[in-house]
Amino acid sequence: MTLVEWDRSFFGGNQMVGADVYYLMEGTVIGARYQIGKVIGEGGFGITYIGYDTRLNIQVAIKEYYPKGYAQRSVSVSPQVA
Repeated sequence: MTLVEWDRSFFGGNQMVGADVYYLMEGTVIGARYQIGKVIGEGGFGITYIGYDTRLNIQVAIKEYYPKGYAQRSVSVSPQVA
């Protein structure tokens, strides 16, 4: 399965405006392997996204450590994360 064949319904919710400015942009690729999809949950210590593992060609949950009140993100983020 390629990224094009992946269920695109998991995209379409993370806009970089208003209260959601701290979410990673959909389509962001982490470590040249994981692609970020929609936010599926968040709490005081982080954000959980639906994602896609491009090596194993499977859907995954991606948990980002993002403690509210201690972390912040610039709105000028890159869709590539090392």
